[in-house]
Amino acid sequence: MIQIDLCCARRSSRSRERGYVLLLSVLVSSVLLSVSLGVFLIGLREIKLASFQHESLRALAAADSAVECALYWDRAYPQNGLSQSIFATSSDFLVDPALATTANCYNTFFVSDPASNWNVSTLPDSGDTTFTLELGADTCAEISVNKDFGDTTIRGDGSSTCDTGNLYSTQRSIEVFSNI
Repeated sequence: MIQIDLCCARRSSRSRERGYVLLLSVLVSSVLLSVSLGVFLIGLREIKLASFQHESLRALAAADSAVECALYWDRAYPQNGLSQSIFATSSDFLVDPALATTANCYNTFFVSDPASNWNVSTLPDSGDTTFTLELGADTCAEISVNKDFGDTTIRGDGSSTCDTGNLYSTQRSIEVFSNI
């Protein structure tokens, strides 16, 4: 009888050890699963942030390109043989069609291309000119040139995509002031 008790005592201690090992392995597996899920979620957020930064950079580059283009054509008339700026300055402003049709950026001609949406509004001492540029890589920009008493304000609103219905489109703006 003593042997039976020892035998049963040995069996119960072995089953307890197995129970502890099973409990420990479940605990370690749970911790590892929690840590790996946390790392995965952080990585997913980083990917989303990188994508947003990429779209923001595209929109900012579009705005910058559009403003630089408008600055070039605003200041180009003495150097390029143009007799005046192509942007409205006042109500007595009249664009020379022969000169204005040569003004273009990124293969969009400002005045003659219907895609540019060239619009001019004037007052006695100021003028506003707005137009749209389709830039490379499916980016677009809307440009506004305001000339008022010799001061010029050029605003470029760049979009990361030309698709106006895209919910993930990003827009960035640059505004430049000049008194030339």
